[in-house]
Amino acid sequence: MSGITDVALFIVISGFVMVLGALFFLPQVRDICAEESTRTSRETQAFDRFVNRVKNIETAPVSTAPPQTTTGHATAPVVASPMESGLDEIREAYRDTVMAVPHYEEDYGESLVDNVSEEFSSEIATVLTDGGQLTPPVQRAIITQACESRENRNQFAEIISEEEQSLKTADRDLTSILSDLDHLTDRSFPDQSYTDLETMWQQSRGLEDRIEAVLADRQAAIRSIATGTRFTDHSALSEYLYHSLSTTQPVLEDCARVATQVKTAQSVVIDSLTRRV
Repeated sequence: MSGITDVALFIVISGFVMVLGALFFLPQVRDICAEESTRTSRETQAFDRFVNRVKNIETAPVSTAPPQTTTGHATAPVVASPMESGLDEIREAYRDTVMAVPHYEEDYGESLVDNVSEEFSSEIATVLTDGGQLTPPVQRAIITQACESRENRNQFAEIISEEEQSLKTADRDLTSILSDLDHLTDRSFPDQSYTDLETMWQQSRGLEDRIEAVLADRQAAIRSIATGTRFTDHSALSEYLYHSLSTTQPVLEDCARVATQVKTAQSVVIDSLTRRV
């Protein structure tokens, strides 16, 4: 049965038609999580590069020297202007790093101002674009916010890793159940004795118990995955990750599909048993 995705496998057993299919949602959601993990890693590295570049941009603080006078006339205070190129360099660095990740347009598609407002604050976005001056406090604020964005990605990467592990376990266990179900039904029913059919019935009940165990493991994983501040709960995380699918509960859906196949096999076994009575 390996290699079958959205294709059903029809098996005729003693005049009955059984439909055995492979997992439908789990392979898709595992791909989705793998892609999200890659994108999160790229963003983390991008913010890291941005922080390093901002740290290396020089600033010139405003002088606090008192006014000087000559021949009785006051002159303007001596001001050491911050480097005019400072904010330009920061904008350029942001475009070269954060906005340069391959999926930026697909996931965000925002202008620099909008993205900075979302990632940092509207105040920092204004400072970067209103023609002001780059001072040490502004530089520190930008670095602090960028480090926070980087840390948020690190935390999200851990959440995705936990979700991936949960999906991997469910995929492995359900695939094993399907394989055993395939072996259970891959025989000539008319040739089976009454005792053999009873054994097959018990084996099918064991498959049901294993499906229940998969569901229990998934529920435990959902409770243990810490969603942090980005998502209120695991449901919100699922909505974000699996919004393109027809379900946000892929393990539940695939468990239901496998359970239906097991029930179909049981019906065939029961019918065969009643024919022997």
